[in-house]
Amino acid sequence: MKSIILKELHIENFQKFRNETFEFGESETHISGENRAGKTTIQSAMLWLLFGKDCYGQTDTGRGAFDIKRRVEGKTVDHADVLVSGVFLIDGKVTNLKRILHENWNKKNEYMGDETQCFVDETPYKVGEYQSFISSVINEEEFRMITNIDYFLSLPAQFQRNYLCTMGGVRTVADICKDNTSWSKFLDLISGKSLEDALKQISYEKKELRKKYDKIEPGIQSLEKVKPEVLDWEALKLEKDAISSQLEIVNDSLSDTNKLEASKQMEIKDLMEQVSVKRKEFYNTTNELQSLKQKAVTARKEENYQKDEERRAKSNRLTELISERDSLMLSITSLGFTAKKRAEEMLELMEEYNKMNASAFESSESETMCPLLKSHVCNSPELLVYIEKNREKAEADFNIKKKQKIDSILEEGKAKRKEKEHAESELVKAETNLTSLKNEIEALQTIINSMPVYADCAIAEHEIVIPNKATYEQKRLEINKEIAELEELLKSKETSENPDNSELLQKRTELNRQIEVVIRKLSVKEQIDKVAKEIHDLNEEGKRLANQITELENKEFTAKEINRAVVEDATERVNKLFEMTHWEMFEQQNNGGYAEVCKPTINGVSRSLNYEAKINIGIDICNAIARFKGVSAPLFIDNHESVNESLPAIGQVIKNYVAPKGTKLNIKNIS
Repeated sequence: MKSIILKELHIENFQKFRNETFEFGESETHISGENRAGKTTIQSAMLWLLFGKDCYGQTDTGRGAFDIKRRVEGKTVDHADVLVSGVFLIDGKVTNLKRILHENWNKKNEYMGDETQCFVDETPYKVGEYQSFISSVINEEEFRMITNIDYFLSLPAQFQRNYLCTMGGVRTVADICKDNTSWSKFLDLISGKSLEDALKQISYEKKELRKKYDKIEPGIQSLEKVKPEVLDWEALKLEKDAISSQLEIVNDSLSDTNKLEASKQMEIKDLMEQVSVKRKEFYNTTNELQSLKQKAVTARKEENYQKDEERRAKSNRLTELISERDSLMLSITSLGFTAKKRAEEMLELMEEYNKMNASAFESSESETMCPLLKSHVCNSPELLVYIEKNREKAEADFNIKKKQKIDSILEEGKAKRKEKEHAESELVKAETNLTSLKNEIEALQTIINSMPVYADCAIAEHEIVIPNKATYEQKRLEINKEIAELEELLKSKETSENPDNSELLQKRTELNRQIEVVIRKLSVKEQIDKVAKEIHDLNEEGKRLANQITELENKEFTAKEINRAVVEDATERVNKLFEMTHWEMFEQQNNGGYAEVCKPTINGVSRSLNYEAKINIGIDICNAIARFKGVSAPLFIDNHESVNESLPAIGQVIKNYVAPKGTKLNIKNIS
């Protein structure tokens, strides 16, 4: 058996450990300490070293990762690589393994992510190469199953069951049945279904068939109750034949009468069709005449329209002249307003010119006042000369501004006069043109009024020339006469008397009533035959259902026998692998079959086991799997303080004990 033994584990910055080294005994090691002292962390560190995951299967990166880095006061310690190294004895050979989670920082002290580094005997390995090396030693899933007493039982029950069956070499149902001919035939019939599913199907089919079978007898009894009384069928048949003979004679007589009536109706129908044809012919002739008339009227209207062409041209010209007149009148109004406005503006400029031209420079008395003593007139000769110069300068400035203003007024007046004269000139032209336009409009209106309006003239009937009018009129008269003659003949046919067949009809009605009574009585025989057939069919169906139920019961018995053999074989083979654990591989159902389960028990107990029993079951499972795979590895057992006596482990065992609060982490090598 391959042996994997953990000798030493060195941990740096892994979760709560800053820098610790732990040594382990080759056979048994005890780790004690209060809760949260780090007992489980040691196991997680070893698993991270091997597989990059903690004891719960969580990775160190990505979604759902576990907190691997050491924290101080709730904050992750930066610039501190996580390192775990271990010394293992693998089949007696010392192997050193090391995994580092290295933090990358740039020159600006910015965190750039982590990098995983792996070493085997101090030789650097790429992560993929390292994983391949570990897998060559042991598979991760199998390692967890032989080093963790809770891991196997945490897996899905179906996986547990399949794995145990593989370990025990449990035979398949086909193997168990191959030496039994009837069992092998049964397996072929269920077409690959499990025994449990086959039993469920058989039970369901039996139930459904039983429901149908239970309805057979009540159905027969119901039919017997409604079965009619037997009558004299021969006498009824003779009576039916006699009435049928009489009815045939009456129908023949009615047929002769009906033939005469049918001939008359055919004649009436033929006359109605002839009338319809003639009416259609009359309608078409009238339409043709009306169409010719409409064409003639249209041609006459077109002729009148052409005659009105000159009047329309003059009317259009009159409309244009009136538009020109209205536009010219608006222009005259605008020009008159402009001439008047410019005249008013010229008068305002003239008043401003006269006022400006009459203005003269006036000096202020303050110009002779003493600039220092404002209260008296200064008589200083120098000041008087200064004041005189200022006055002359002010007068010169005044005259310049006066001239500039007068020139501006004159210039603006010239522009206004020019605009006024232009408006008056244009006004004279416009008034002249307006007079001319009015005269032209009046003359043109006179001409238009004197011209006749042909389009308004009514077209008299005698003025319209219709080609072949007389021929069409004559044809209409002839057709109308033919229609009248046909309608008269039709009326005489419709009013002619029909043959009296009322007595024949009455007799036929009575005979039909009598034969209906006989047929109704004869139909009872059909009902009796139908009910008898239904009763016979129900009896046959009951026999068929009974045979099917018996066949299903035989299949059910065979399935239960096979199931029992499978249960005994599988349970015996699996439980040979364990020292104290007994596995329930099947659970009996209400229908007598067995459902596949996977329950570990001790002395028949599975649900209410104490903690010691659960730990021993876990050790028993790990030992069995280790024996099956031919490899042993460090078996970690938590809460061993709850166990008085535990099963011995195949390989190295590391037992964790919860110590009182305040107790520090302590590792003791037993051997």
